[in-house]
Amino acid sequence: MRLTIRLPFLLAVFACCGALAQTPATTRPVAIAESVRSRVRELSRRALGLIDRRDLPGAERVLREALDLAPENSTCRFNLACVHAAMHQPHGALDDLERATDAGFTDFSRIRNEPVFSEVRELPDYQRLVARRDQIVHRAAERITTEWKQTLGKEYQFDVDEHRKMVLAVRPGAGDVQTLAQSLRVQAASLAELLFSHTSDEFIRIVIATPADFAKLEHRPGVQGRYDDASRTVLVKQPGAELRHEFTHALHAADQHALDQEHPVWLSEGLATLYEYPRTESLDGGEEHRLLPADTWRLSRVQAAASRQSLIPLATLLEMKRAAFTARADLAYGEAGSLLMYLCEHHQLADFYRAYTAGYAKDPTGREALQTTTGMSLADLQQAWVDWLLPRPVPPRNGNESIR
Repeated sequence: MRLTIRLPFLLAVFACCGALAQTPATTRPVAIAESVRSRVRELSRRALGLIDRRDLPGAERVLREALDLAPENSTCRFNLACVHAAMHQPHGALDDLERATDAGFTDFSRIRNEPVFSEVRELPDYQRLVARRDQIVHRAAERITTEWKQTLGKEYQFDVDEHRKMVLAVRPGAGDVQTLAQSLRVQAASLAELLFSHTSDEFIRIVIATPADFAKLEHRPGVQGRYDDASRTVLVKQPGAELRHEFTHALHAADQHALDQEHPVWLSEGLATLYEYPRTESLDGGEEHRLLPADTWRLSRVQAAASRQSLIPLATLLEMKRAAFTARADLAYGEAGSLLMYLCEHHQLADFYRAYTAGYAKDPTGREALQTTTGMSLADLQQAWVDWLLPRPVPPRNGNESIR
């Protein structure tokens, strides 16, 4: 028997583990102890291995154990629905889907399109479930907001955008929540216009936290912000470049989920750097505007390395795993962003991204898409890019330079 469930990918922007739909998440940000979260992650990895070996009864047993520990884990419940559907238990799978949506699962595109749910879609109650989509989404937004208020306190400002699936929580003194929400909507629209064809079907939680709250939610030293794909959460200390960087990760992750792809770290971080200090362009001379990619202060480091002939070769950069990329973060982030900026200035960025996603199965590194889009070999592209970047003016260092 061959399963048609789309197996997960690991989006390695934060220490995540995989499951059928995505890493196990819960709408309750701090209600579950970290030891329990770790156990649920372990069980989810085990379930994935069992599914890969086509041991569906074993996967069912392990997922039930995870749900005994975390009953509100909507993703584990959705994954159990996939398992039951693959076991030709459509009524059980539908019950799991209903319980997943009750717990906050809102990815109706997965529910509608997963091939494994073909028998489920023939049940009358399936149509009733789908018809309640707006109600389910609204209830999920209310639950997330209530729980974040309990976690962060009522002094935070909150904004909910059910259409774009965003919940924003802003600490005192960080700015007006509606103004910040609008800036995120502009960024999302700008990236959708240029690159991303798919929006998030799960709520993205964006938290601009006080230092004390940030420390409670992020325990790694030196980290100024992060995007956690497990819970679809952007966490930063302040608005600005860090927020735009991490929010780009969230938007890119949504596109990858829809495409069922896992893009390499150079592309993920390169795109995020392009929107740290973007240019603003007015639309039709009116008040509305879009954001356009721009160089950052990292360009000086790339120029210095190019002058010393110590750049990371593009052939190496494209193949880098996250650990190696992060180990050379001072240069790797700037190189990846500058390469994409080169494509943007030559009006090739959108063409590259389309070619890359279309040819992902053949070449997930992006090498073929770069060569096809630019009409150059990788070696010739590297030389053309270096010639282009050396004389470029370097923007001032007017932001937090610890962005990763």
